[in-house]
Amino acid sequence: MPAAALEAAEQAGDLPKRVELLQKQLDVQQKLIELLRSQMKKQGSAAVEELQLKVATLESRSKQAAQRDQDVAQALDNLTEHLDAEERNGPRLPATLKELFLPSRPNETPLSIYGQFLENFTQFNAKPGVFSTPDFSPFFFLQLNDQFLLAANIDINNSGVSVAEAQANWFATDWLTVVVGRYLTPIGFFNERLNHEWINRLPDVPLMFRQVSPLTSTDGVMLRGAKYLGCWPVKLEYMLYGGNGLQASAVPATPSAVADLENITGGPDETNVKALGGRLGFWVPEWGLTGGVSAYFNGRYSAGPSDQFNLWQLDLGYRKGNWDARFEYADTYQQAASYIGNNIRRWGLYTQLAYRPYHLDHCILRNLEVAVRYSRVWFHGIDPTQLDVTAFASLVDVPVNRDQWTFGVNYYFYPSTALRLAYEINHEFNGINLHDNVFLGQFVWAF
Repeated sequence: MPAAALEAAEQAGDLPKRVELLQKQLDVQQKLIELLRSQMKKQGSAAVEELQLKVATLESRSKQAAQRDQDVAQALDNLTEHLDAEERNGPRLPATLKELFLPSRPNETPLSIYGQFLENFTQFNAKPGVFSTPDFSPFFFLQLNDQFLLAANIDINNSGVSVAEAQANWFATDWLTVVVGRYLTPIGFFNERLNHEWINRLPDVPLMFRQVSPLTSTDGVMLRGAKYLGCWPVKLEYMLYGGNGLQASAVPATPSAVADLENITGGPDETNVKALGGRLGFWVPEWGLTGGVSAYFNGRYSAGPSDQFNLWQLDLGYRKGNWDARFEYADTYQQAASYIGNNIRRWGLYTQLAYRPYHLDHCILRNLEVAVRYSRVWFHGIDPTQLDVTAFASLVDVPVNRDQWTFGVNYYFYPSTALRLAYEINHEFNGINLHDNVFLGQFVWAF
């Protein structure tokens, strides 16, 4: 209460009012004291809680610090043990790499095995269809070290076992490889690069390889390599090889035996007379272009007279995006006067175009491929009236002037597993009609 009011009350002599005023003043002071006490309690509780939180935080941090100290100590122990183990046993490396650091450097690496399973179906006009015996072709690769690779390929079917390749490759330099053994003869591009059913776009080989340019292997030595030409995007390919010649299993005794190229090249190797050949090619990876010129010179092709044959071949190719295009031309000169009184000249070519829509989102359409091929062969020095068509492997193998259209559709279940269907139209010239149009089916699974 204000002092002026007290003075006024005293002056008025009103003692009861004075007492009442004092009592009210005491009540107000008591309430202030209670309010202050309450505030002090609240502040004290908050301070205690804050202090307890700080203590808990410090305890947690101390525990974390202690755990970090233990982790660091354990990591140091592990690192020390790891370094000690590496000093004792060496680092953990793949087997092919670890052997490079061993004093003995043993020539051992895991063996890689690839292969191919093949089943064909053939049906000529007005004749029953025939399934071929399945062919199983394993490929073996053994990388001895960074300089030597052993490779072999065998074909297994009901005819027996044949060896297409069995070779040792020495990577002498970055631009030179020495091949010793049995290798695919690099005549042109098809025989070495495309003559595998899971790579070839159609179920059979082009017509020219039946009676003009043989698809063979050679036992001998080959030098090969590739090198970019300076700063150009052009890679030069070169191959030079020599080995046993090709010869007939028996001395040809009939015009058909002389004219049949598969006969005069399908017997045992000629070991007395050698064969020489080579290929010079180019490759522009950025543009998808390939090309080359090949030559092959074979010694006598039978145990009888010393008649020989030789050939040269041109190849071009384009592979990029959805498109694959091929062209090859071959010219073969065969000495045959000792057998039939005149020499034989063979010419052949094929051009092929394949399209697969890799860009489509639909999986079935993306896995489909269409291919078309035109082939042409013509001969000089072979009298078709003297040929026994039953002496050849099939009507398509008879060496008469003809052309051939092949239309095919392929479906790829996997990149190396395909079902191929094709129809082939053969047209013979000079009044000859062998009725050899054929439907072809093929299933191939490479693994």
